[in-house]
Amino acid sequence: MKLFYCFFLLVFGAALRTSGQNIYPEKFDGCHLSHFCLDCGEPKAAYPADLTAYFREKLPAEATKRLKGLALVQVLVDSAGHPCVLSQVSNLGPQALAQLNLRGLINGMGPWAPAQEKGKPVNASSSLRFAFEGGQAAVTYQRFDFSKQTNLKSVGTVEILNKRQQYPAHPKGAKLEVFTQQNSIVPWDMMRVACPDQNNTVWVGTDNGLVKIEHGRMTLLNASNSGLRTKGDNKVGLLDGAVDAHNNKWFSEGYAAYRYDGTTWTRFDSTSAPLRWITGIHADANGNVYFSGSHGLARYDGTKWSALTAQNSQLPAGMTIGTFVDRKNRLWVSSYKGTVRLHEDAREVFTNGPTPLGSATFTCAAEDADGAIWFGLYDADKSKQHSGLAKYTPDGKWEVFTAANSGYPGNDVLDVAIDQQRRVVWASVNRVGLCRFDGKEWTLFTPENSAVPSTVITDISLDAEGTLWGATHAGLLKLQPR
Repeated sequence: MKLFYCFFLLVFGAALRTSGQNIYPEKFDGCHLSHFCLDCGEPKAAYPADLTAYFREKLPAEATKRLKGLALVQVLVDSAGHPCVLSQVSNLGPQALAQLNLRGLINGMGPWAPAQEKGKPVNASSSLRFAFEGGQAAVTYQRFDFSKQTNLKSVGTVEILNKRQQYPAHPKGAKLEVFTQQNSIVPWDMMRVACPDQNNTVWVGTDNGLVKIEHGRMTLLNASNSGLRTKGDNKVGLLDGAVDAHNNKWFSEGYAAYRYDGTTWTRFDSTSAPLRWITGIHADANGNVYFSGSHGLARYDGTKWSALTAQNSQLPAGMTIGTFVDRKNRLWVSSYKGTVRLHEDAREVFTNGPTPLGSATFTCAAEDADGAIWFGLYDADKSKQHSGLAKYTPDGKWEVFTAANSGYPGNDVLDVAIDQQRRVVWASVNRVGLCRFDGKEWTLFTPENSAVPSTVITDISLDAEGTLWGATHAGLLKLQPR
C-alpha cells in the first residue's frame, strides 16, 4: 500500500541527536520541547501496555467501521514519560482522520516509559503505525534504524497517476548528468538545495555539507571552512536555499538560517530573528527575504526583521508553507488552511473557493515572461485530484493542469522553474521525477526512462545558460538543453 506524500522526507538528514524535528507533513504546535532525538535510545520510548487493545477501546467504532488505510503519528515522549503528538501523515483522508482524533487520544494516554540513553531517561520521539481494515485498527511502533541508513539515499518507485497519457520512452534533446559520492566530491547523495547565484555559481545543499560549483569546479564547504555549524550527529544538514537581490546566499538548517555574502557568514536563529521551524525561503526582487515556517512568516529587509502572523496579518493559519512575491509586489502566502494575497492595504483570501488555491496548497511558484504565475499544488487528499500546476494570468484568470484534464502525470509538485528563453515550464513531481511542459507537449524524465536518479527532486533551478539543476534524494542532477 503506497501511503504518503513526503514519506521519504521522514528525516531531514540523518537522525538529529540534539535538535528534534516534525517528520510528517501535518505538524502540530504545543509540545514545547525543541530538543529531542528521533527514535533513539536503548530501550526506546514505549507505552507500558498493549497498544492495539488500548486504541480499540478508545477509537470511535463508527469512525473505524469502513476505514481501510494507514496513518503514522509521531509522538514526543519527554524524559518524564509524557506523550505529545508532533506530526502525522495518512491516506485516510482529512475528514476521517479528524473523526479518529488520534492526536487527542494519544495526548490523553497515561505515562509512557521514556527512552533511555546510558541509563538515563531522555526526550525522544517515536512513531505509531495505525493500520485500519475490517472495522478494526492494528497499532504498532514504526521503528527506524538510522545506523543502516548512512546516506539515506532514495530512488523511489515511479507512480504515474495519469494512465491515459502516453509519454516518450526515452526523452530526447537534453544532456543529463548526475553527481554522487561515487563520481564527485559531493559529500552526501541526499540533497535538498540547488540554486545558482548571479555569477552563475551553483550552490548545492546536502544533508552533510554545502557544495559550491564555480566554472565546473566543486568546492566542499562544511563546519571546518565556513560559518556553517554541525549538529549533534556532527553533520551539516541544509534544507532550503535562495539567493537574494544583492547576491547573498541564504540557507536553512531547520531552526536557523545562514547568510553568506561571499566573505562573511551570519547565522540567525530564534535569539536574533523571529524564526522557529523554517519550511522554506523566498527572496524577492526588492532585497527582501521571506522565511515560511511553524510560526507564520518572517521577513528580513536587509536591515531588520519583522514577522507576519495569523494575529497581525490575518494569515489563514499559524504555520505557513509556500511564499511568493510577484512582479506587482503582491505577497502570496500559503498554508494547509488556505492562501492569502497581500498587497499594500489589500488582502485577498483563497479558501474553499472556486480557485485552485481554494482546494489545494501551493508549495512553490514562478512567474513567466508574460507575467503569468505558475503555482505547484499539493493536495492532502489521497486521490490527488487537485495536484498539478495552476497558471494565473495577468488579467486574473486561472488555468489548472491536473492528471484528469491534461498530460500532467499526477501527484504533488515539489518545485517549479521556468525557462524564460525557451518558454518551458519545469516541475519536479513527487514520486515521478521531472516534468517538462512547453504549452502543448508534456515530457517526463524518470528513473525508468532516463538517468534521473530519484523520483524525489526537492529543488530545481535554472542557471543563466538555461541548464537545470536538481537536488534529488539520490544525487545532483544537471540537465543541459540542446
